[in-house]
Amino acid sequence: MRSRLAYLHLPKAAGTSLRAALSSYYDLADTVPWSFDRHLFGDDPRMSEVGEPVFLGDPDELADYAYMEGHWTLPTITSAFEPADVVCLIREPRARFLSHYSFWRGWPEWMHDLWEPYDGARHAQLQLSEYCQEAAIAHQADNLVTRLLLGPHPLAPNDALIRSTDIDRLAAEACRRLDELGYVDVLERGDDVYSDLEVWFGSPLTRERLNETDLGEGQP
Repeated sequence: MRSRLAYLHLPKAAGTSLRAALSSYYDLADTVPWSFDRHLFGDDPRMSEVGEPVFLGDPDELADYAYMEGHWTLPTITSAFEPADVVCLIREPRARFLSHYSFWRGWPEWMHDLWEPYDGARHAQLQLSEYCQEAAIAHQADNLVTRLLLGPHPLAPNDALIRSTDIDRLAAEACRRLDELGYVDVLERGDDVYSDLEVWFGSPLTRERLNETDLGEGQP
């Protein structure tokens, strides 16, 4: 196994399952205790009030840990880990986007309460066509993978959609960032993703399906 590793978990890309497999190799004391980068939530100033572990500190605080996982921006990760120690799985973008929208839309009320006062997931109660254009949730609904790979960027405002004339430039920059990482793969390759990751990681990985979208308690 690798002595240091950071997993950039892109939302709704089978990351919870992979996190369970990777984290079992690292002691809890050596694992970053936060799961969410505050940059995921746009400019909301109230993230210290939510019930989930959102990181609000200086990225230098992460450098002493051996393992890091969660919904982070890549620049925050690489402030503490070498790019060669970073794993990232990507998913066909329309499938990932629709899964994210459906996941939020299916939240029961207790999940919304857990994230109060941040109300991003409530925007998923909009019709899909409205959600796609909602400026207030652009930081999550508009090209999220690109935004997480680049981190805060002047061409990707938190409260507005990325301009169509800037998308190709930003996507190319994001792809260059991916090319620098230790292990990048595409979720749709199925079991081969785990097999090849095991070779790179140097140890076998469990293969469970966790945190799949369930609409049973939320809106149809």
